[in-house]
Amino acid sequence: MDNITENNNIDSNKTEDFDLHDPFEEAEQCLKIKLPEGLKKIFIFNGFNNKYILSKLEETEILDTETFARELLPDLI
Repeated sequence: MDNITENNNIDSNKTEDFDLHDPFEEAEQCLKIKLPEGLKKIFIFNGFNNKYILSKLEETEILDTETFARELLPDLI
């Protein structure tokens, strides 16, 4: 019975670590840039808040999204 409890604690710790991980922090460190909070929110809203998707984004896509958020998004709101 102790093994079951111990295994459940290990599994819950893994889930907890995953939930606390910020994929944007890792992306910023790798790219050596700071993403604006508004841009992060746009990525999160569109499901781009995981390590795999962020690793596939090109610099031009980040810049295009930022330009969209600054120039076109205010007119849509």
